[in-house]
Amino acid sequence: MAIGSATRHPLVEAALTLEPTIRACAEQVERDGRLPDDLVRALSESGIFRMLVPKALGGGEVDPVTYSDVLEILSRADGSTGWVTMIATGSSWGMAFLPGESAAEILRDPYTVMAGSFALPSGGRAYAVDGGYRVTGRWPFGSGCQHATWMVGHSVVYDGDAPRLGPNDAPVTRVMVFPQKDATIIPTWDVIGMNGTGSHDYAVGDLFVPERFTFALDGETAYHDGPLYKGRFFLVAHSSHALGIARAAIDALMELVATKRQSGGAVGGLVRDRPHIQMAVAQAEALVRGARAYVRETTREVFEEATTTGTIAPDSRALVRLSITSSFESCRQAVDLMYTAASGSSVYRRSPLQRYFRDMHTATQHSVVGPGGNELIGQALLSGGAVDRHTGRRLF
Repeated sequence: MAIGSATRHPLVEAALTLEPTIRACAEQVERDGRLPDDLVRALSESGIFRMLVPKALGGGEVDPVTYSDVLEILSRADGSTGWVTMIATGSSWGMAFLPGESAAEILRDPYTVMAGSFALPSGGRAYAVDGGYRVTGRWPFGSGCQHATWMVGHSVVYDGDAPRLGPNDAPVTRVMVFPQKDATIIPTWDVIGMNGTGSHDYAVGDLFVPERFTFALDGETAYHDGPLYKGRFFLVAHSSHALGIARAAIDALMELVATKRQSGGAVGGLVRDRPHIQMAVAQAEALVRGARAYVRETTREVFEEATTTGTIAPDSRALVRLSITSSFESCRQAVDLMYTAASGSSVYRRSPLQRYFRDMHTATQHSVVGPGGNELIGQALLSGGAVDRHTGRRLF
């Protein structure tokens, strides 16, 4: 359902209602390096943080296009807020893979917020013991960890001193879910962009995690049979985040040039009358609108496939991942165009364009949309598979 639709999903309406508030506190988020508590509470009360939680557990279990619309709106208001919401909702998607009583225990508090990383498990070691695991590790990029109540940490499973091996002699990994109060937040997030995400490292030492609070990202079936849990639909949020920032950049540039006067030989004329400004705006609009149409179409197709067949074919997984990375790159180009078109105006702290530029280029460093992604996708399409040959994990 498109953002501009006459009949919008209630969570899209909730995001639109929150947008002015988020926009107004964007500088505070940037300055404080985290979301303010009242905004976290508002996002919780709206149901946005539980968009991907199964309905049987009290969540929204929304379709991925609605999810994308919500994330785009929040990211348009503030990139850090959109990113933190992306991580919180992506982490809570994993509730579908926990036994019902375990997930219900985590979600009993209406203000539960999850954070952490499903990324490569090099940060954690989970030693198998009776009833669960003793976990020791340190993970980077804990976006939203300061206000989270539960954390996830991907870990390699050990039997004694040796990693447990699975098919093809690959180490077995599991996602550990544990209370945030049991982790140590290590202040490492000193960065050029996305400062408000508070993506610090977090660590645990010899923490017991019961088996029922763990799950595998690959090789296990969700306890809930909805199509949302047949693939990693939370990954589409990366493109939604970029679409929101790019739209904000275009809007900011258009607002700037609407009243800014030219200097030099054409004194008195408006900057918007310059041909190169007009070309940049047209190019950026085409890039963003084309990217949005592409990723939404592919997402709809794959979600329909999951709905009707109960599975997602390998080539479909590769193609939806391609739409995410491609649309993200188009948005980066659009932001760069707007930043450049604003000339010297864009470098001042008072200009939102410098923050959009910094946030976008920080987001480009994530592995989901990084430069190696197309190589993996191309390899998958040519081989008829959809698995990262380096890690053995599915692309989507």
